[in-house]
Amino acid sequence: MIRPTLPLACAFSLALLGLAPSARSADPAPAVPAAAAPAPRKPKQADVMLARFEVELGKAALQQKHFAVALEHFEKAHKLDPIAPSAVGRAAALRGLERPLDALAAYEAVLADHAGQLKPAEQAEVEKAIAELSTSAATLTLKPSSPLVEVTLDGKPIGHATLAKPLRLPPGRHVVRATAPDCDPFEKEIDAVAGQSLTLDVAPASVAKTGHLVVAGAASDDVHVFVDGEDRGEPPWEGDVPAGQHLVALRGRSLASQRMSVDVPARGRAEVAPETAIRKGRLTVTVLPNTAKVTVDGAAVGDGRWEGELPIGPHVVEATAPGYTSGKRDVVVSDEEISPLAIAFDLVTAGAVVGPSAGDDSPSKSKDEPKKDAKSGNHGVYFALDLFAGRPSTSPSYACAARDRCDTSEVLTPLGAGLVGRGGFWFDWLGVEAVGAALGDLHLERNSYKGEYGANAFNVDASVVDATFKREEAFLRYSLGGFVGLGVRASTRTTLRASGGVALGAAYRHFALTRKETGLVDDTYSASKSYLAPALLADVGVAFGIFRLGVLAWVDKPPSGFTTPSDEPHPVTVGDRSYNLQTPAFALTSGTQFYIGPTLGMELGY
Repeated sequence: MIRPTLPLACAFSLALLGLAPSARSADPAPAVPAAAAPAPRKPKQADVMLARFEVELGKAALQQKHFAVALEHFEKAHKLDPIAPSAVGRAAALRGLERPLDALAAYEAVLADHAGQLKPAEQAEVEKAIAELSTSAATLTLKPSSPLVEVTLDGKPIGHATLAKPLRLPPGRHVVRATAPDCDPFEKEIDAVAGQSLTLDVAPASVAKTGHLVVAGAASDDVHVFVDGEDRGEPPWEGDVPAGQHLVALRGRSLASQRMSVDVPARGRAEVAPETAIRKGRLTVTVLPNTAKVTVDGAAVGDGRWEGELPIGPHVVEATAPGYTSGKRDVVVSDEEISPLAIAFDLVTAGAVVGPSAGDDSPSKSKDEPKKDAKSGNHGVYFALDLFAGRPSTSPSYACAARDRCDTSEVLTPLGAGLVGRGGFWFDWLGVEAVGAALGDLHLERNSYKGEYGANAFNVDASVVDATFKREEAFLRYSLGGFVGLGVRASTRTTLRASGGVALGAAYRHFALTRKETGLVDDTYSASKSYLAPALLADVGVAFGIFRLGVLAWVDKPPSGFTTPSDEPHPVTVGDRSYNLQTPAFALTSGTQFYIGPTLGMELGY
């Protein structure tokens, strides 16, 4: 590679002294509107000087027409410090390499990004180059027929944002191809001539998306073919349907097949042959007490609760239990594809008939005495106690919290645990309850700073220790809290019970944070803060006997800006020098606090 002959020491000295040409001071930068994107990061002074050096090397290479070398230097300069001289030089190098389209785009970028940095003569030169290069390319405007159309040019995808403006093409033959759902591809060859403007309507042609479906089966007055729930008549049947997945079944008064999913290809053929069987439906029976014997059509099927398949049509369900009046229901089981049938009834205690006996002066009890409702056994007080383990879904991170980055950061998974107690009153399957809970969590994080960013490990501002001095930081944050509230709970009335509840109330949270610094400086900072906020406690679970297993969620909303206060600057000594160290404010939470985890406990009073 041929390098420019400009002496390196001379160019480097000019850059260091600030004498090398730079557009940074030519004109003030334009004001940034209030809604504009944030300004880019200000380059370091060393990067600025090195960028000027690269610009000078690039200019020297341009003068000697070493365009590839010049492009390399200008691109390095632009990465270090994106200013006008490097952008203009890059465009000139591309033009020298006979890459007119790339050069044109680069010159247009100069006007878009650096117009306020150019002198009038420089801006005129850029505009002149744009005008000259524009005549070396053709322009193509593509007009897709739909936003769903995907376009490629010479095999390369073109995004919808790019399609909104004319495309520049080098002279020669090009291929435009477009695709869209449910359409045949569109393809067109065009011959581009320099300076020519072309417009092309891109419209893939819609095609029919149907296929042929054949359903086999023996002809029968009782059985019909159903496609996607629509009756198509007796089997066998065939016809055209939209391409894609369809549900096919044979159905009659007493016979039916399982529904089958069949994929019908576009402009293709699919065949299916469902097999019929006796139609059945599902029946679920629940009886209280759960010791009652259940029979269906006179056959014993189980105790308390039974679920199974039966032929469609009428059936008789009966439940019996010692000390209770027998219960009987007439039910009609329908097809399982329509809806399963569920019935529930409670047996009642039988009225006792007691005749008079010798020496018994008590009045006899009448058989018409009102019967006791067994549901009274489902009313009453209950109490539950659960252990809870979980972790917060949101937790602040103190990684690299100082002004400069850290080298390594280790964040341990936050852990939380608590105890939840609740008590209330059942109204059969629904209860109201008071809830109390205690919660604690722990967050640990360690950061390491090597302090190896140059010979001087400290910032030029000697009043404050720089973030990069060598040290280890350990953050320990814990919180303790409580919750009180009122809620409702629903539960099944079976041996294996499923229940769920939700309670609204208030949560009190106390947070404490300690940061310990070791290394060149040993320092400790501690702070604490509390808040009271609305909160929600919800859980679901299952229970057998008195034991419960479930999942619980705790949600509360801390106040905004919940941070520790910063401390006052205090002196520290590093080597033989003294500096002021000030600990900034640290976030104690990061948004809504959400805990979820398993619970294990017991419930009394069911």
